[in-house]
Amino acid sequence: MMEPWFSAASPYPPADTFLSLPTTTPPTPTNLLSPRKMPNREAFLTSKILFSQLTSYPHMLVDGRGNLPPFIFPQCVLDGKSADACRSQAKGNHTCLPEALANCTSLLHMFFNRTAASSGFVWRSIYDYQRQLGSKTLTSDTCELVAALQVVVILILVQALDMQSIPTNDVLSLVATTRDIAQQLHVLEAYQGSSGVDEEDAAGLSRREWTARESVRRCFCALYMVELVFEVIIAGGNADLADRDCQGFTQLPLPAERGLWETVDDATWIRRYRDSVRCRADPTIGHLRQSSGVGVGDLEGAAELEYWCGTADDFGSLVWMSSLTEHS
Repeated sequence: MMEPWFSAASPYPPADTFLSLPTTTPPTPTNLLSPRKMPNREAFLTSKILFSQLTSYPHMLVDGRGNLPPFIFPQCVLDGKSADACRSQAKGNHTCLPEALANCTSLLHMFFNRTAASSGFVWRSIYDYQRQLGSKTLTSDTCELVAALQVVVILILVQALDMQSIPTNDVLSLVATTRDIAQQLHVLEAYQGSSGVDEEDAAGLSRREWTARESVRRCFCALYMVELVFEVIIAGGNADLADRDCQGFTQLPLPAERGLWETVDDATWIRRYRDSVRCRADPTIGHLRQSSGVGVGDLEGAAELEYWCGTADDFGSLVWMSSLTEHS
């Protein structure tokens, strides 16, 4: 089995295993999810852009504009239905979300409409729900785990929006739940394989299977950005690996090309999928890290990375921008 991109040990291993992060000071329960201090002005400004984009994702689920965070794909499209028709049934918001995300949306409505008097109740409800998701990790199927991972990513970003509540909330529990769900998905979901169509299997993955795998990848990419922007360690390093470059998110594949994530009809998607590069190894976070200061011809996976840069969507561009903070 391929080594996981995160350690299954404590959420806070020794600081010296996180050599790629802008700071090596482990976060404490009182400063968890606070903005990470950046080493220079360029990294600081980049982190401000990332903060703004990441913390906009919870709003998308409740703002009535019909957009979803870039790691959540609308179920209605997979069911062969119109995304516009789905949104029109609930004042612009999707009605097709799985149970975990539907419950999360209800919690988000409570959060964005909270008052000083109701804030405590709202946060207790949020943390009770994430603990409930964590307790089901070993008994959930892959689809349920994907939805649960999407929920905890959203809840981490929600917590980052309210720093005043961090000292009184059990943020360590939320981090632990995220790691548990991610660990289980690593066991069940082959998210590190190639996105291309195998020559010996022209059909490749079904759209539903592909979307589940891509959703996991995108959630992990979101967590990669969360680690860079906020004081939290989710992936961490694996001290048992001899090669330090294989720690953290290094082996995590980058988000797929924009044409495959768009909400097009099945016929269009199948054509795009089959026209995608065959048997091309997917570039990873590690390739992005290696690309800084390296000649194009000297970089392992240079052709794959160049192709990805030309087809990445806005979320992929954000991941690329995030990698720049590691070299600042």
